[in-house]
Amino acid sequence: MSDLLDDGIHIVRRNSYSNDLIAQWTRLFQRCFGGSEDNATRVFQKYLLNDSRICYSVKEGTMVAAYCGLRLSHEDGAVFLSTDTMSDGTQKGSSVILGKRLYKSFVEEGIDIVCGYPNKNIRRIREKGLGWTLNGNLYLYMGIPFLWRFFKKPMNQNALWKLARPAGGWFTRKKPPLVNLLGSDGLYSSNPGLVITLSAYRPGVFFIKVPGFLFEPRSFGYKCLTEQTEKNNAFLEKIKYLNIDTIDIP
Repeated sequence: MSDLLDDGIHIVRRNSYSNDLIAQWTRLFQRCFGGSEDNATRVFQKYLLNDSRICYSVKEGTMVAAYCGLRLSHEDGAVFLSTDTMSDGTQKGSSVILGKRLYKSFVEEGIDIVCGYPNKNIRRIREKGLGWTLNGNLYLYMGIPFLWRFFKKPMNQNALWKLARPAGGWFTRKKPPLVNLLGSDGLYSSNPGLVITLSAYRPGVFFIKVPGFLFEPRSFGYKCLTEQTEKNNAFLEKIKYLNIDTIDIP
């Protein structure tokens, strides 16, 4: 499904992504974040593997801004995980403009909460412009070789949403050698090497938290779209259980 709204903003879903849209998105990603076309193509995998939405605007035939994310099942409804937000500067205030239009479309989709991990450059925009609340963090943990499996805490016991990931688990790059990602259902790969994961809590006795000056914790934020207090409170209780499968990195 794809919609062209009255103000020229497009909302497109996964089953309507054309080759031209993907190419435009890839070029915009490179203009905003740099890197190679191959890297941008790998990042776009998340939108093909998951039920995704891209809200974007075009000027003179070129995509100039986009607000992207994933609709993920949670309890008896869904959350929308905000992922890549991009603008080449052509459209002032595009993150807020596109975000508000996208959120408005969620009313009929059963999406109760918009959430994500905004970096320091957009946290204020999410808070002031889109009404987000920041609460919670993900930390990088390393498993002590050979011992990390012992006394490991279950990571999937709290019915959080979960992204589908490519083979090996990595979105942003080819799998680096000697590093394995640990997800809520186990390792994404089992080659010899270090085991790492992202978690709001220490995932086991034999895991070491990487200091913040080496890896900046990922801040979590959210906006409740429903006034159902019980449902919102249940969601807030789960923030302390966030793990690697609730975020679109690495």
